Amino acid sequence: MSLNALIRDNAELRQGFGKRLLRPQVKLEQGLQVPPQTANLQTVGNAFDYLLRFHLQRLNPNARDTVWAAERGVELIGLGPAAVKGSDVPTISRHPKRLKAAGYLADAKRQHKAFLQNGQVTDNLVAAVYRLAHLDVAYRSGPDRVNWHGIGYLDPGDATDLKALLQRVDDNLFRASRACLLHPALAAADLVGGAEPDMILDDCLIDVRTAKEARIDVRDFYQLVGYYLLLGLGGVSRPDRPPEQCPVTAIGIYLARFGQLWKVPVKTVIPAGSIADLTRWFVDTACASNKDGSEVLRACTGPLAGYVQPQAH
Repeated sequence: MSLNALIRDNAELRQGFGKRLLRPQVKLEQGLQVPPQTANLQTVGNAFDYLLRFHLQRLNPNARDTVWAAERGVELIGLGPAAVKGSDVPTISRHPKRLKAAGYLADAKRQHKAFLQNGQVTDNLVAAVYRLAHLDVAYRSGPDRVNWHGIGYLDPGDATDLKALLQRVDDNLFRASRACLLHPALAAADLVGGAEPDMILDDCLIDVRTAKEARIDVRDFYQLVGYYLLLGLGGVSRPDRPPEQCPVTAIGIYLARFGQLWKVPVKTVIPAGSIADLTRWFVDTACASNKDGSEVLRACTGPLAGYVQPQAH
């Protein structure tokens, strides 16, 4: 389970958000700019996530990234079901598919490094992010869900699509003056079984979408608010250091096929004076079936943690 799955599968959670939040208006300034070339929308979307991630690292040299989901996925390939669930020690390292995946990952690392140096969007780079999108599946859905046929073939239409999506990016929207955190690890994410926003850019928490519809899915809006609450509870995890508290005052979605960053101030969607009630309700609902929720809360030190700490002790 994850925040994404909770919102999509839990009608009570969606209804609760609907009652407690102010629904923002969405106005797109222009129509569809990059129509999809094939039906491989999800894979192209995941591949573009990597491509944009690399681009933002080049645009913002001080950007902080985390381990790629594809890297975690490669570690799971070739292991038995028990090991994938974390109850066994990984022992298989020479599995043919694991070796194949490791080769794809190594090539992606090389292409990534070259792109950061020269900024050239080569066919090899596009093929590499497309493979990473397939390897993501091993981590997010399980190694048995990887499409080993599709990973070796990049449809020319998908390649064209990915290049066009990147070309449509307005760099002025993504230049950070203070902070650029890519796929930040939220310290309180275990409350909901996992939650990973695409980025924090200065004071704005942003997700990226490559849908072709000219609208914001309300579930994506609720997910952003969930990220905001989790960030306020625990901050961003850092290896061997206390979590970092990141002041966020806006949330947004980059609509890649429209070339538009839609964002709103948090204060316009969370009614004044309701943050304490919203936080307590969210934690109670999210933790309803989480036996480890109290332990996670006890470790939270963010500005919103005070609203729920009395319940955690």
